[in-house]
Amino acid sequence: MYAPNTYQVFALLVAVTYTSASQYPIFFSHALFIPPEEWVALNRSVEGRLYPGQPVGLPCYNNFNGQNRTVDLAACNIVEKNKHNAEFWTTQMGGYTQGNWGVCQRTGAGCPTSPLTNINPNANCTQGAIPSFFIDVRKVSDAQAGLVFANKFKAPVVVKASGHDYMGRSSGPVPLALWMHNYTPRMAVNQSFVPDGCKDPIGNVITFGSGTSFNDLYEFANKNGLTVAGGSSETVRPGGGWITGGGHSSLSPVYGLGVDNVKQIKVVLPDGTYVTANRCQNPDLFFALRGGGGGTFGVNMEISMLAYDNTEVQVAEFGIPTANMAQLLRLLVANANQWHKEGWGGYIYPRRPTKPLEPIPVILVNPRLNAIEARVSLAPLIKFANSLHARTIIETRGSFYEIYELYIKGRQNSGNFGLSMASRLVPSENFDGPENQGKLVDALIDAASDREGYQMMLMLLLVTPNATIVDENSSVTPAWRTSTWHIITATTWDFANANVTYAQGAFGAVHRSIKKIRDLTERNGGAYLNEADTFEDGSATEFWGRLNYEHLKAIKQKVDPNDVMFVHKGIGYNAGDRFRCYPDFSSAQVS
Repeated sequence: MYAPNTYQVFALLVAVTYTSASQYPIFFSHALFIPPEEWVALNRSVEGRLYPGQPVGLPCYNNFNGQNRTVDLAACNIVEKNKHNAEFWTTQMGGYTQGNWGVCQRTGAGCPTSPLTNINPNANCTQGAIPSFFIDVRKVSDAQAGLVFANKFKAPVVVKASGHDYMGRSSGPVPLALWMHNYTPRMAVNQSFVPDGCKDPIGNVITFGSGTSFNDLYEFANKNGLTVAGGSSETVRPGGGWITGGGHSSLSPVYGLGVDNVKQIKVVLPDGTYVTANRCQNPDLFFALRGGGGGTFGVNMEISMLAYDNTEVQVAEFGIPTANMAQLLRLLVANANQWHKEGWGGYIYPRRPTKPLEPIPVILVNPRLNAIEARVSLAPLIKFANSLHARTIIETRGSFYEIYELYIKGRQNSGNFGLSMASRLVPSENFDGPENQGKLVDALIDAASDREGYQMMLMLLLVTPNATIVDENSSVTPAWRTSTWHIITATTWDFANANVTYAQGAFGAVHRSIKKIRDLTERNGGAYLNEADTFEDGSATEFWGRLNYEHLKAIKQKVDPNDVMFVHKGIGYNAGDRFRCYPDFSSAQVS
């Protein structure tokens, strides 16, 4: 990484400050209302860890923000080699696993890197939606310094760990970002963890930093004979947006959501204060940090999460021919509630039969049943798969970590494509009885259908907590507790080679793709804010429920009166200049 010293940062700021704003239209508007000497002082306070925010593809361009530059062939070759490698993009401050969030989608301005074609060095390269500067956070005091600075100038801040955010909340045309990727203090296991200020131990807990990845957390837990209920993407940093949004897992039907398992969070508040939140101290903040959304109530630094003794886990994998999608959906819907009660979680990716023999992946896991019980439970699906001579694997593994390594890891290693998505929590009542089941299957088939020139993907996520999981005052929508499935529709595109109209149309198409399911579940459903429609209607009630929303608003006003931390569709959101690079609502024809 390029690491400028204090004098280089100062020189950069002076050069830009005394250059016409018209030459740097994007960069100028991001940061230049703050005097250069203030940036130099900030850099000194964080021991030189303040850096210019730069697009990942910059080495391949011969211009940047209106100025000529020399192409760096060696660095460009690294970018081109890794242009759709999600792991690479998560290690770059200016990189996002969904590459459309690094450019200004409303205007097309940016420095795009196509996942499919080589970069044209002569194309226009600008700041786009990359923050002007960022602090590489290595200490609690780094995050504190950044937020004190932001409050001084009432400047919005974004927080980024891996850039694995489907709603673009870790990017934006703002002066400053806090990059948490490298905040990885040594993980620790405590077999009798007592939250600060509490009296009684709560069992096995693993404590980790907000830059720790799921892959590293799973490996550490397994080495200690433990399992944590976490997500499917190894590059996600669970201590950030995953946990603050709710956090689902294929183990959630048995062990609950991430917010059910986190027992303590140490956080830097928007005013720079470092505090501990748990059920015994700062309980309102603890409520907000478990479901209220990332980048809103503070910067998580240290997370303490329940861990479970490794146990045998059943896994079932099927490859159902795409031509049989409708039959599969009918079978899944008919058995969904029963399988949910029995503890089955997992991921299913139905596809429309454009390639009839291409298999639909079905991966199911269960830490509750034994091998015989698992086969009895899944008998209808096993019989269906056998009738089609479809791929069928049912086995017992010694731990969830084995299943993660064999069946889950690496399935989401493609990054840098443009992506828009929408999601819905489907209440258990929608799976009751033939009439409801028929309506739901029809809506699912409609959601999986290509529309308006965009190829749609449908994902069925069996990740909702069982009714036996008690919600200990988290702020996620109550719909999580009464739903059987979390479903997603999405579409992807090469954002570097698509015009603004096409990209904005993708958001509108996805918004409409889930309409029938939204209508069916309007009464008791909701949406997962980490995987939601960018233009979700009534996000306050859909993401949190009305009572939770009102409580969260009051907490937000208390901890962040200057609004230095707010995100798209989050608590305290207003459609102001901070979000000027988001797709245009009206142009996307969302209705």
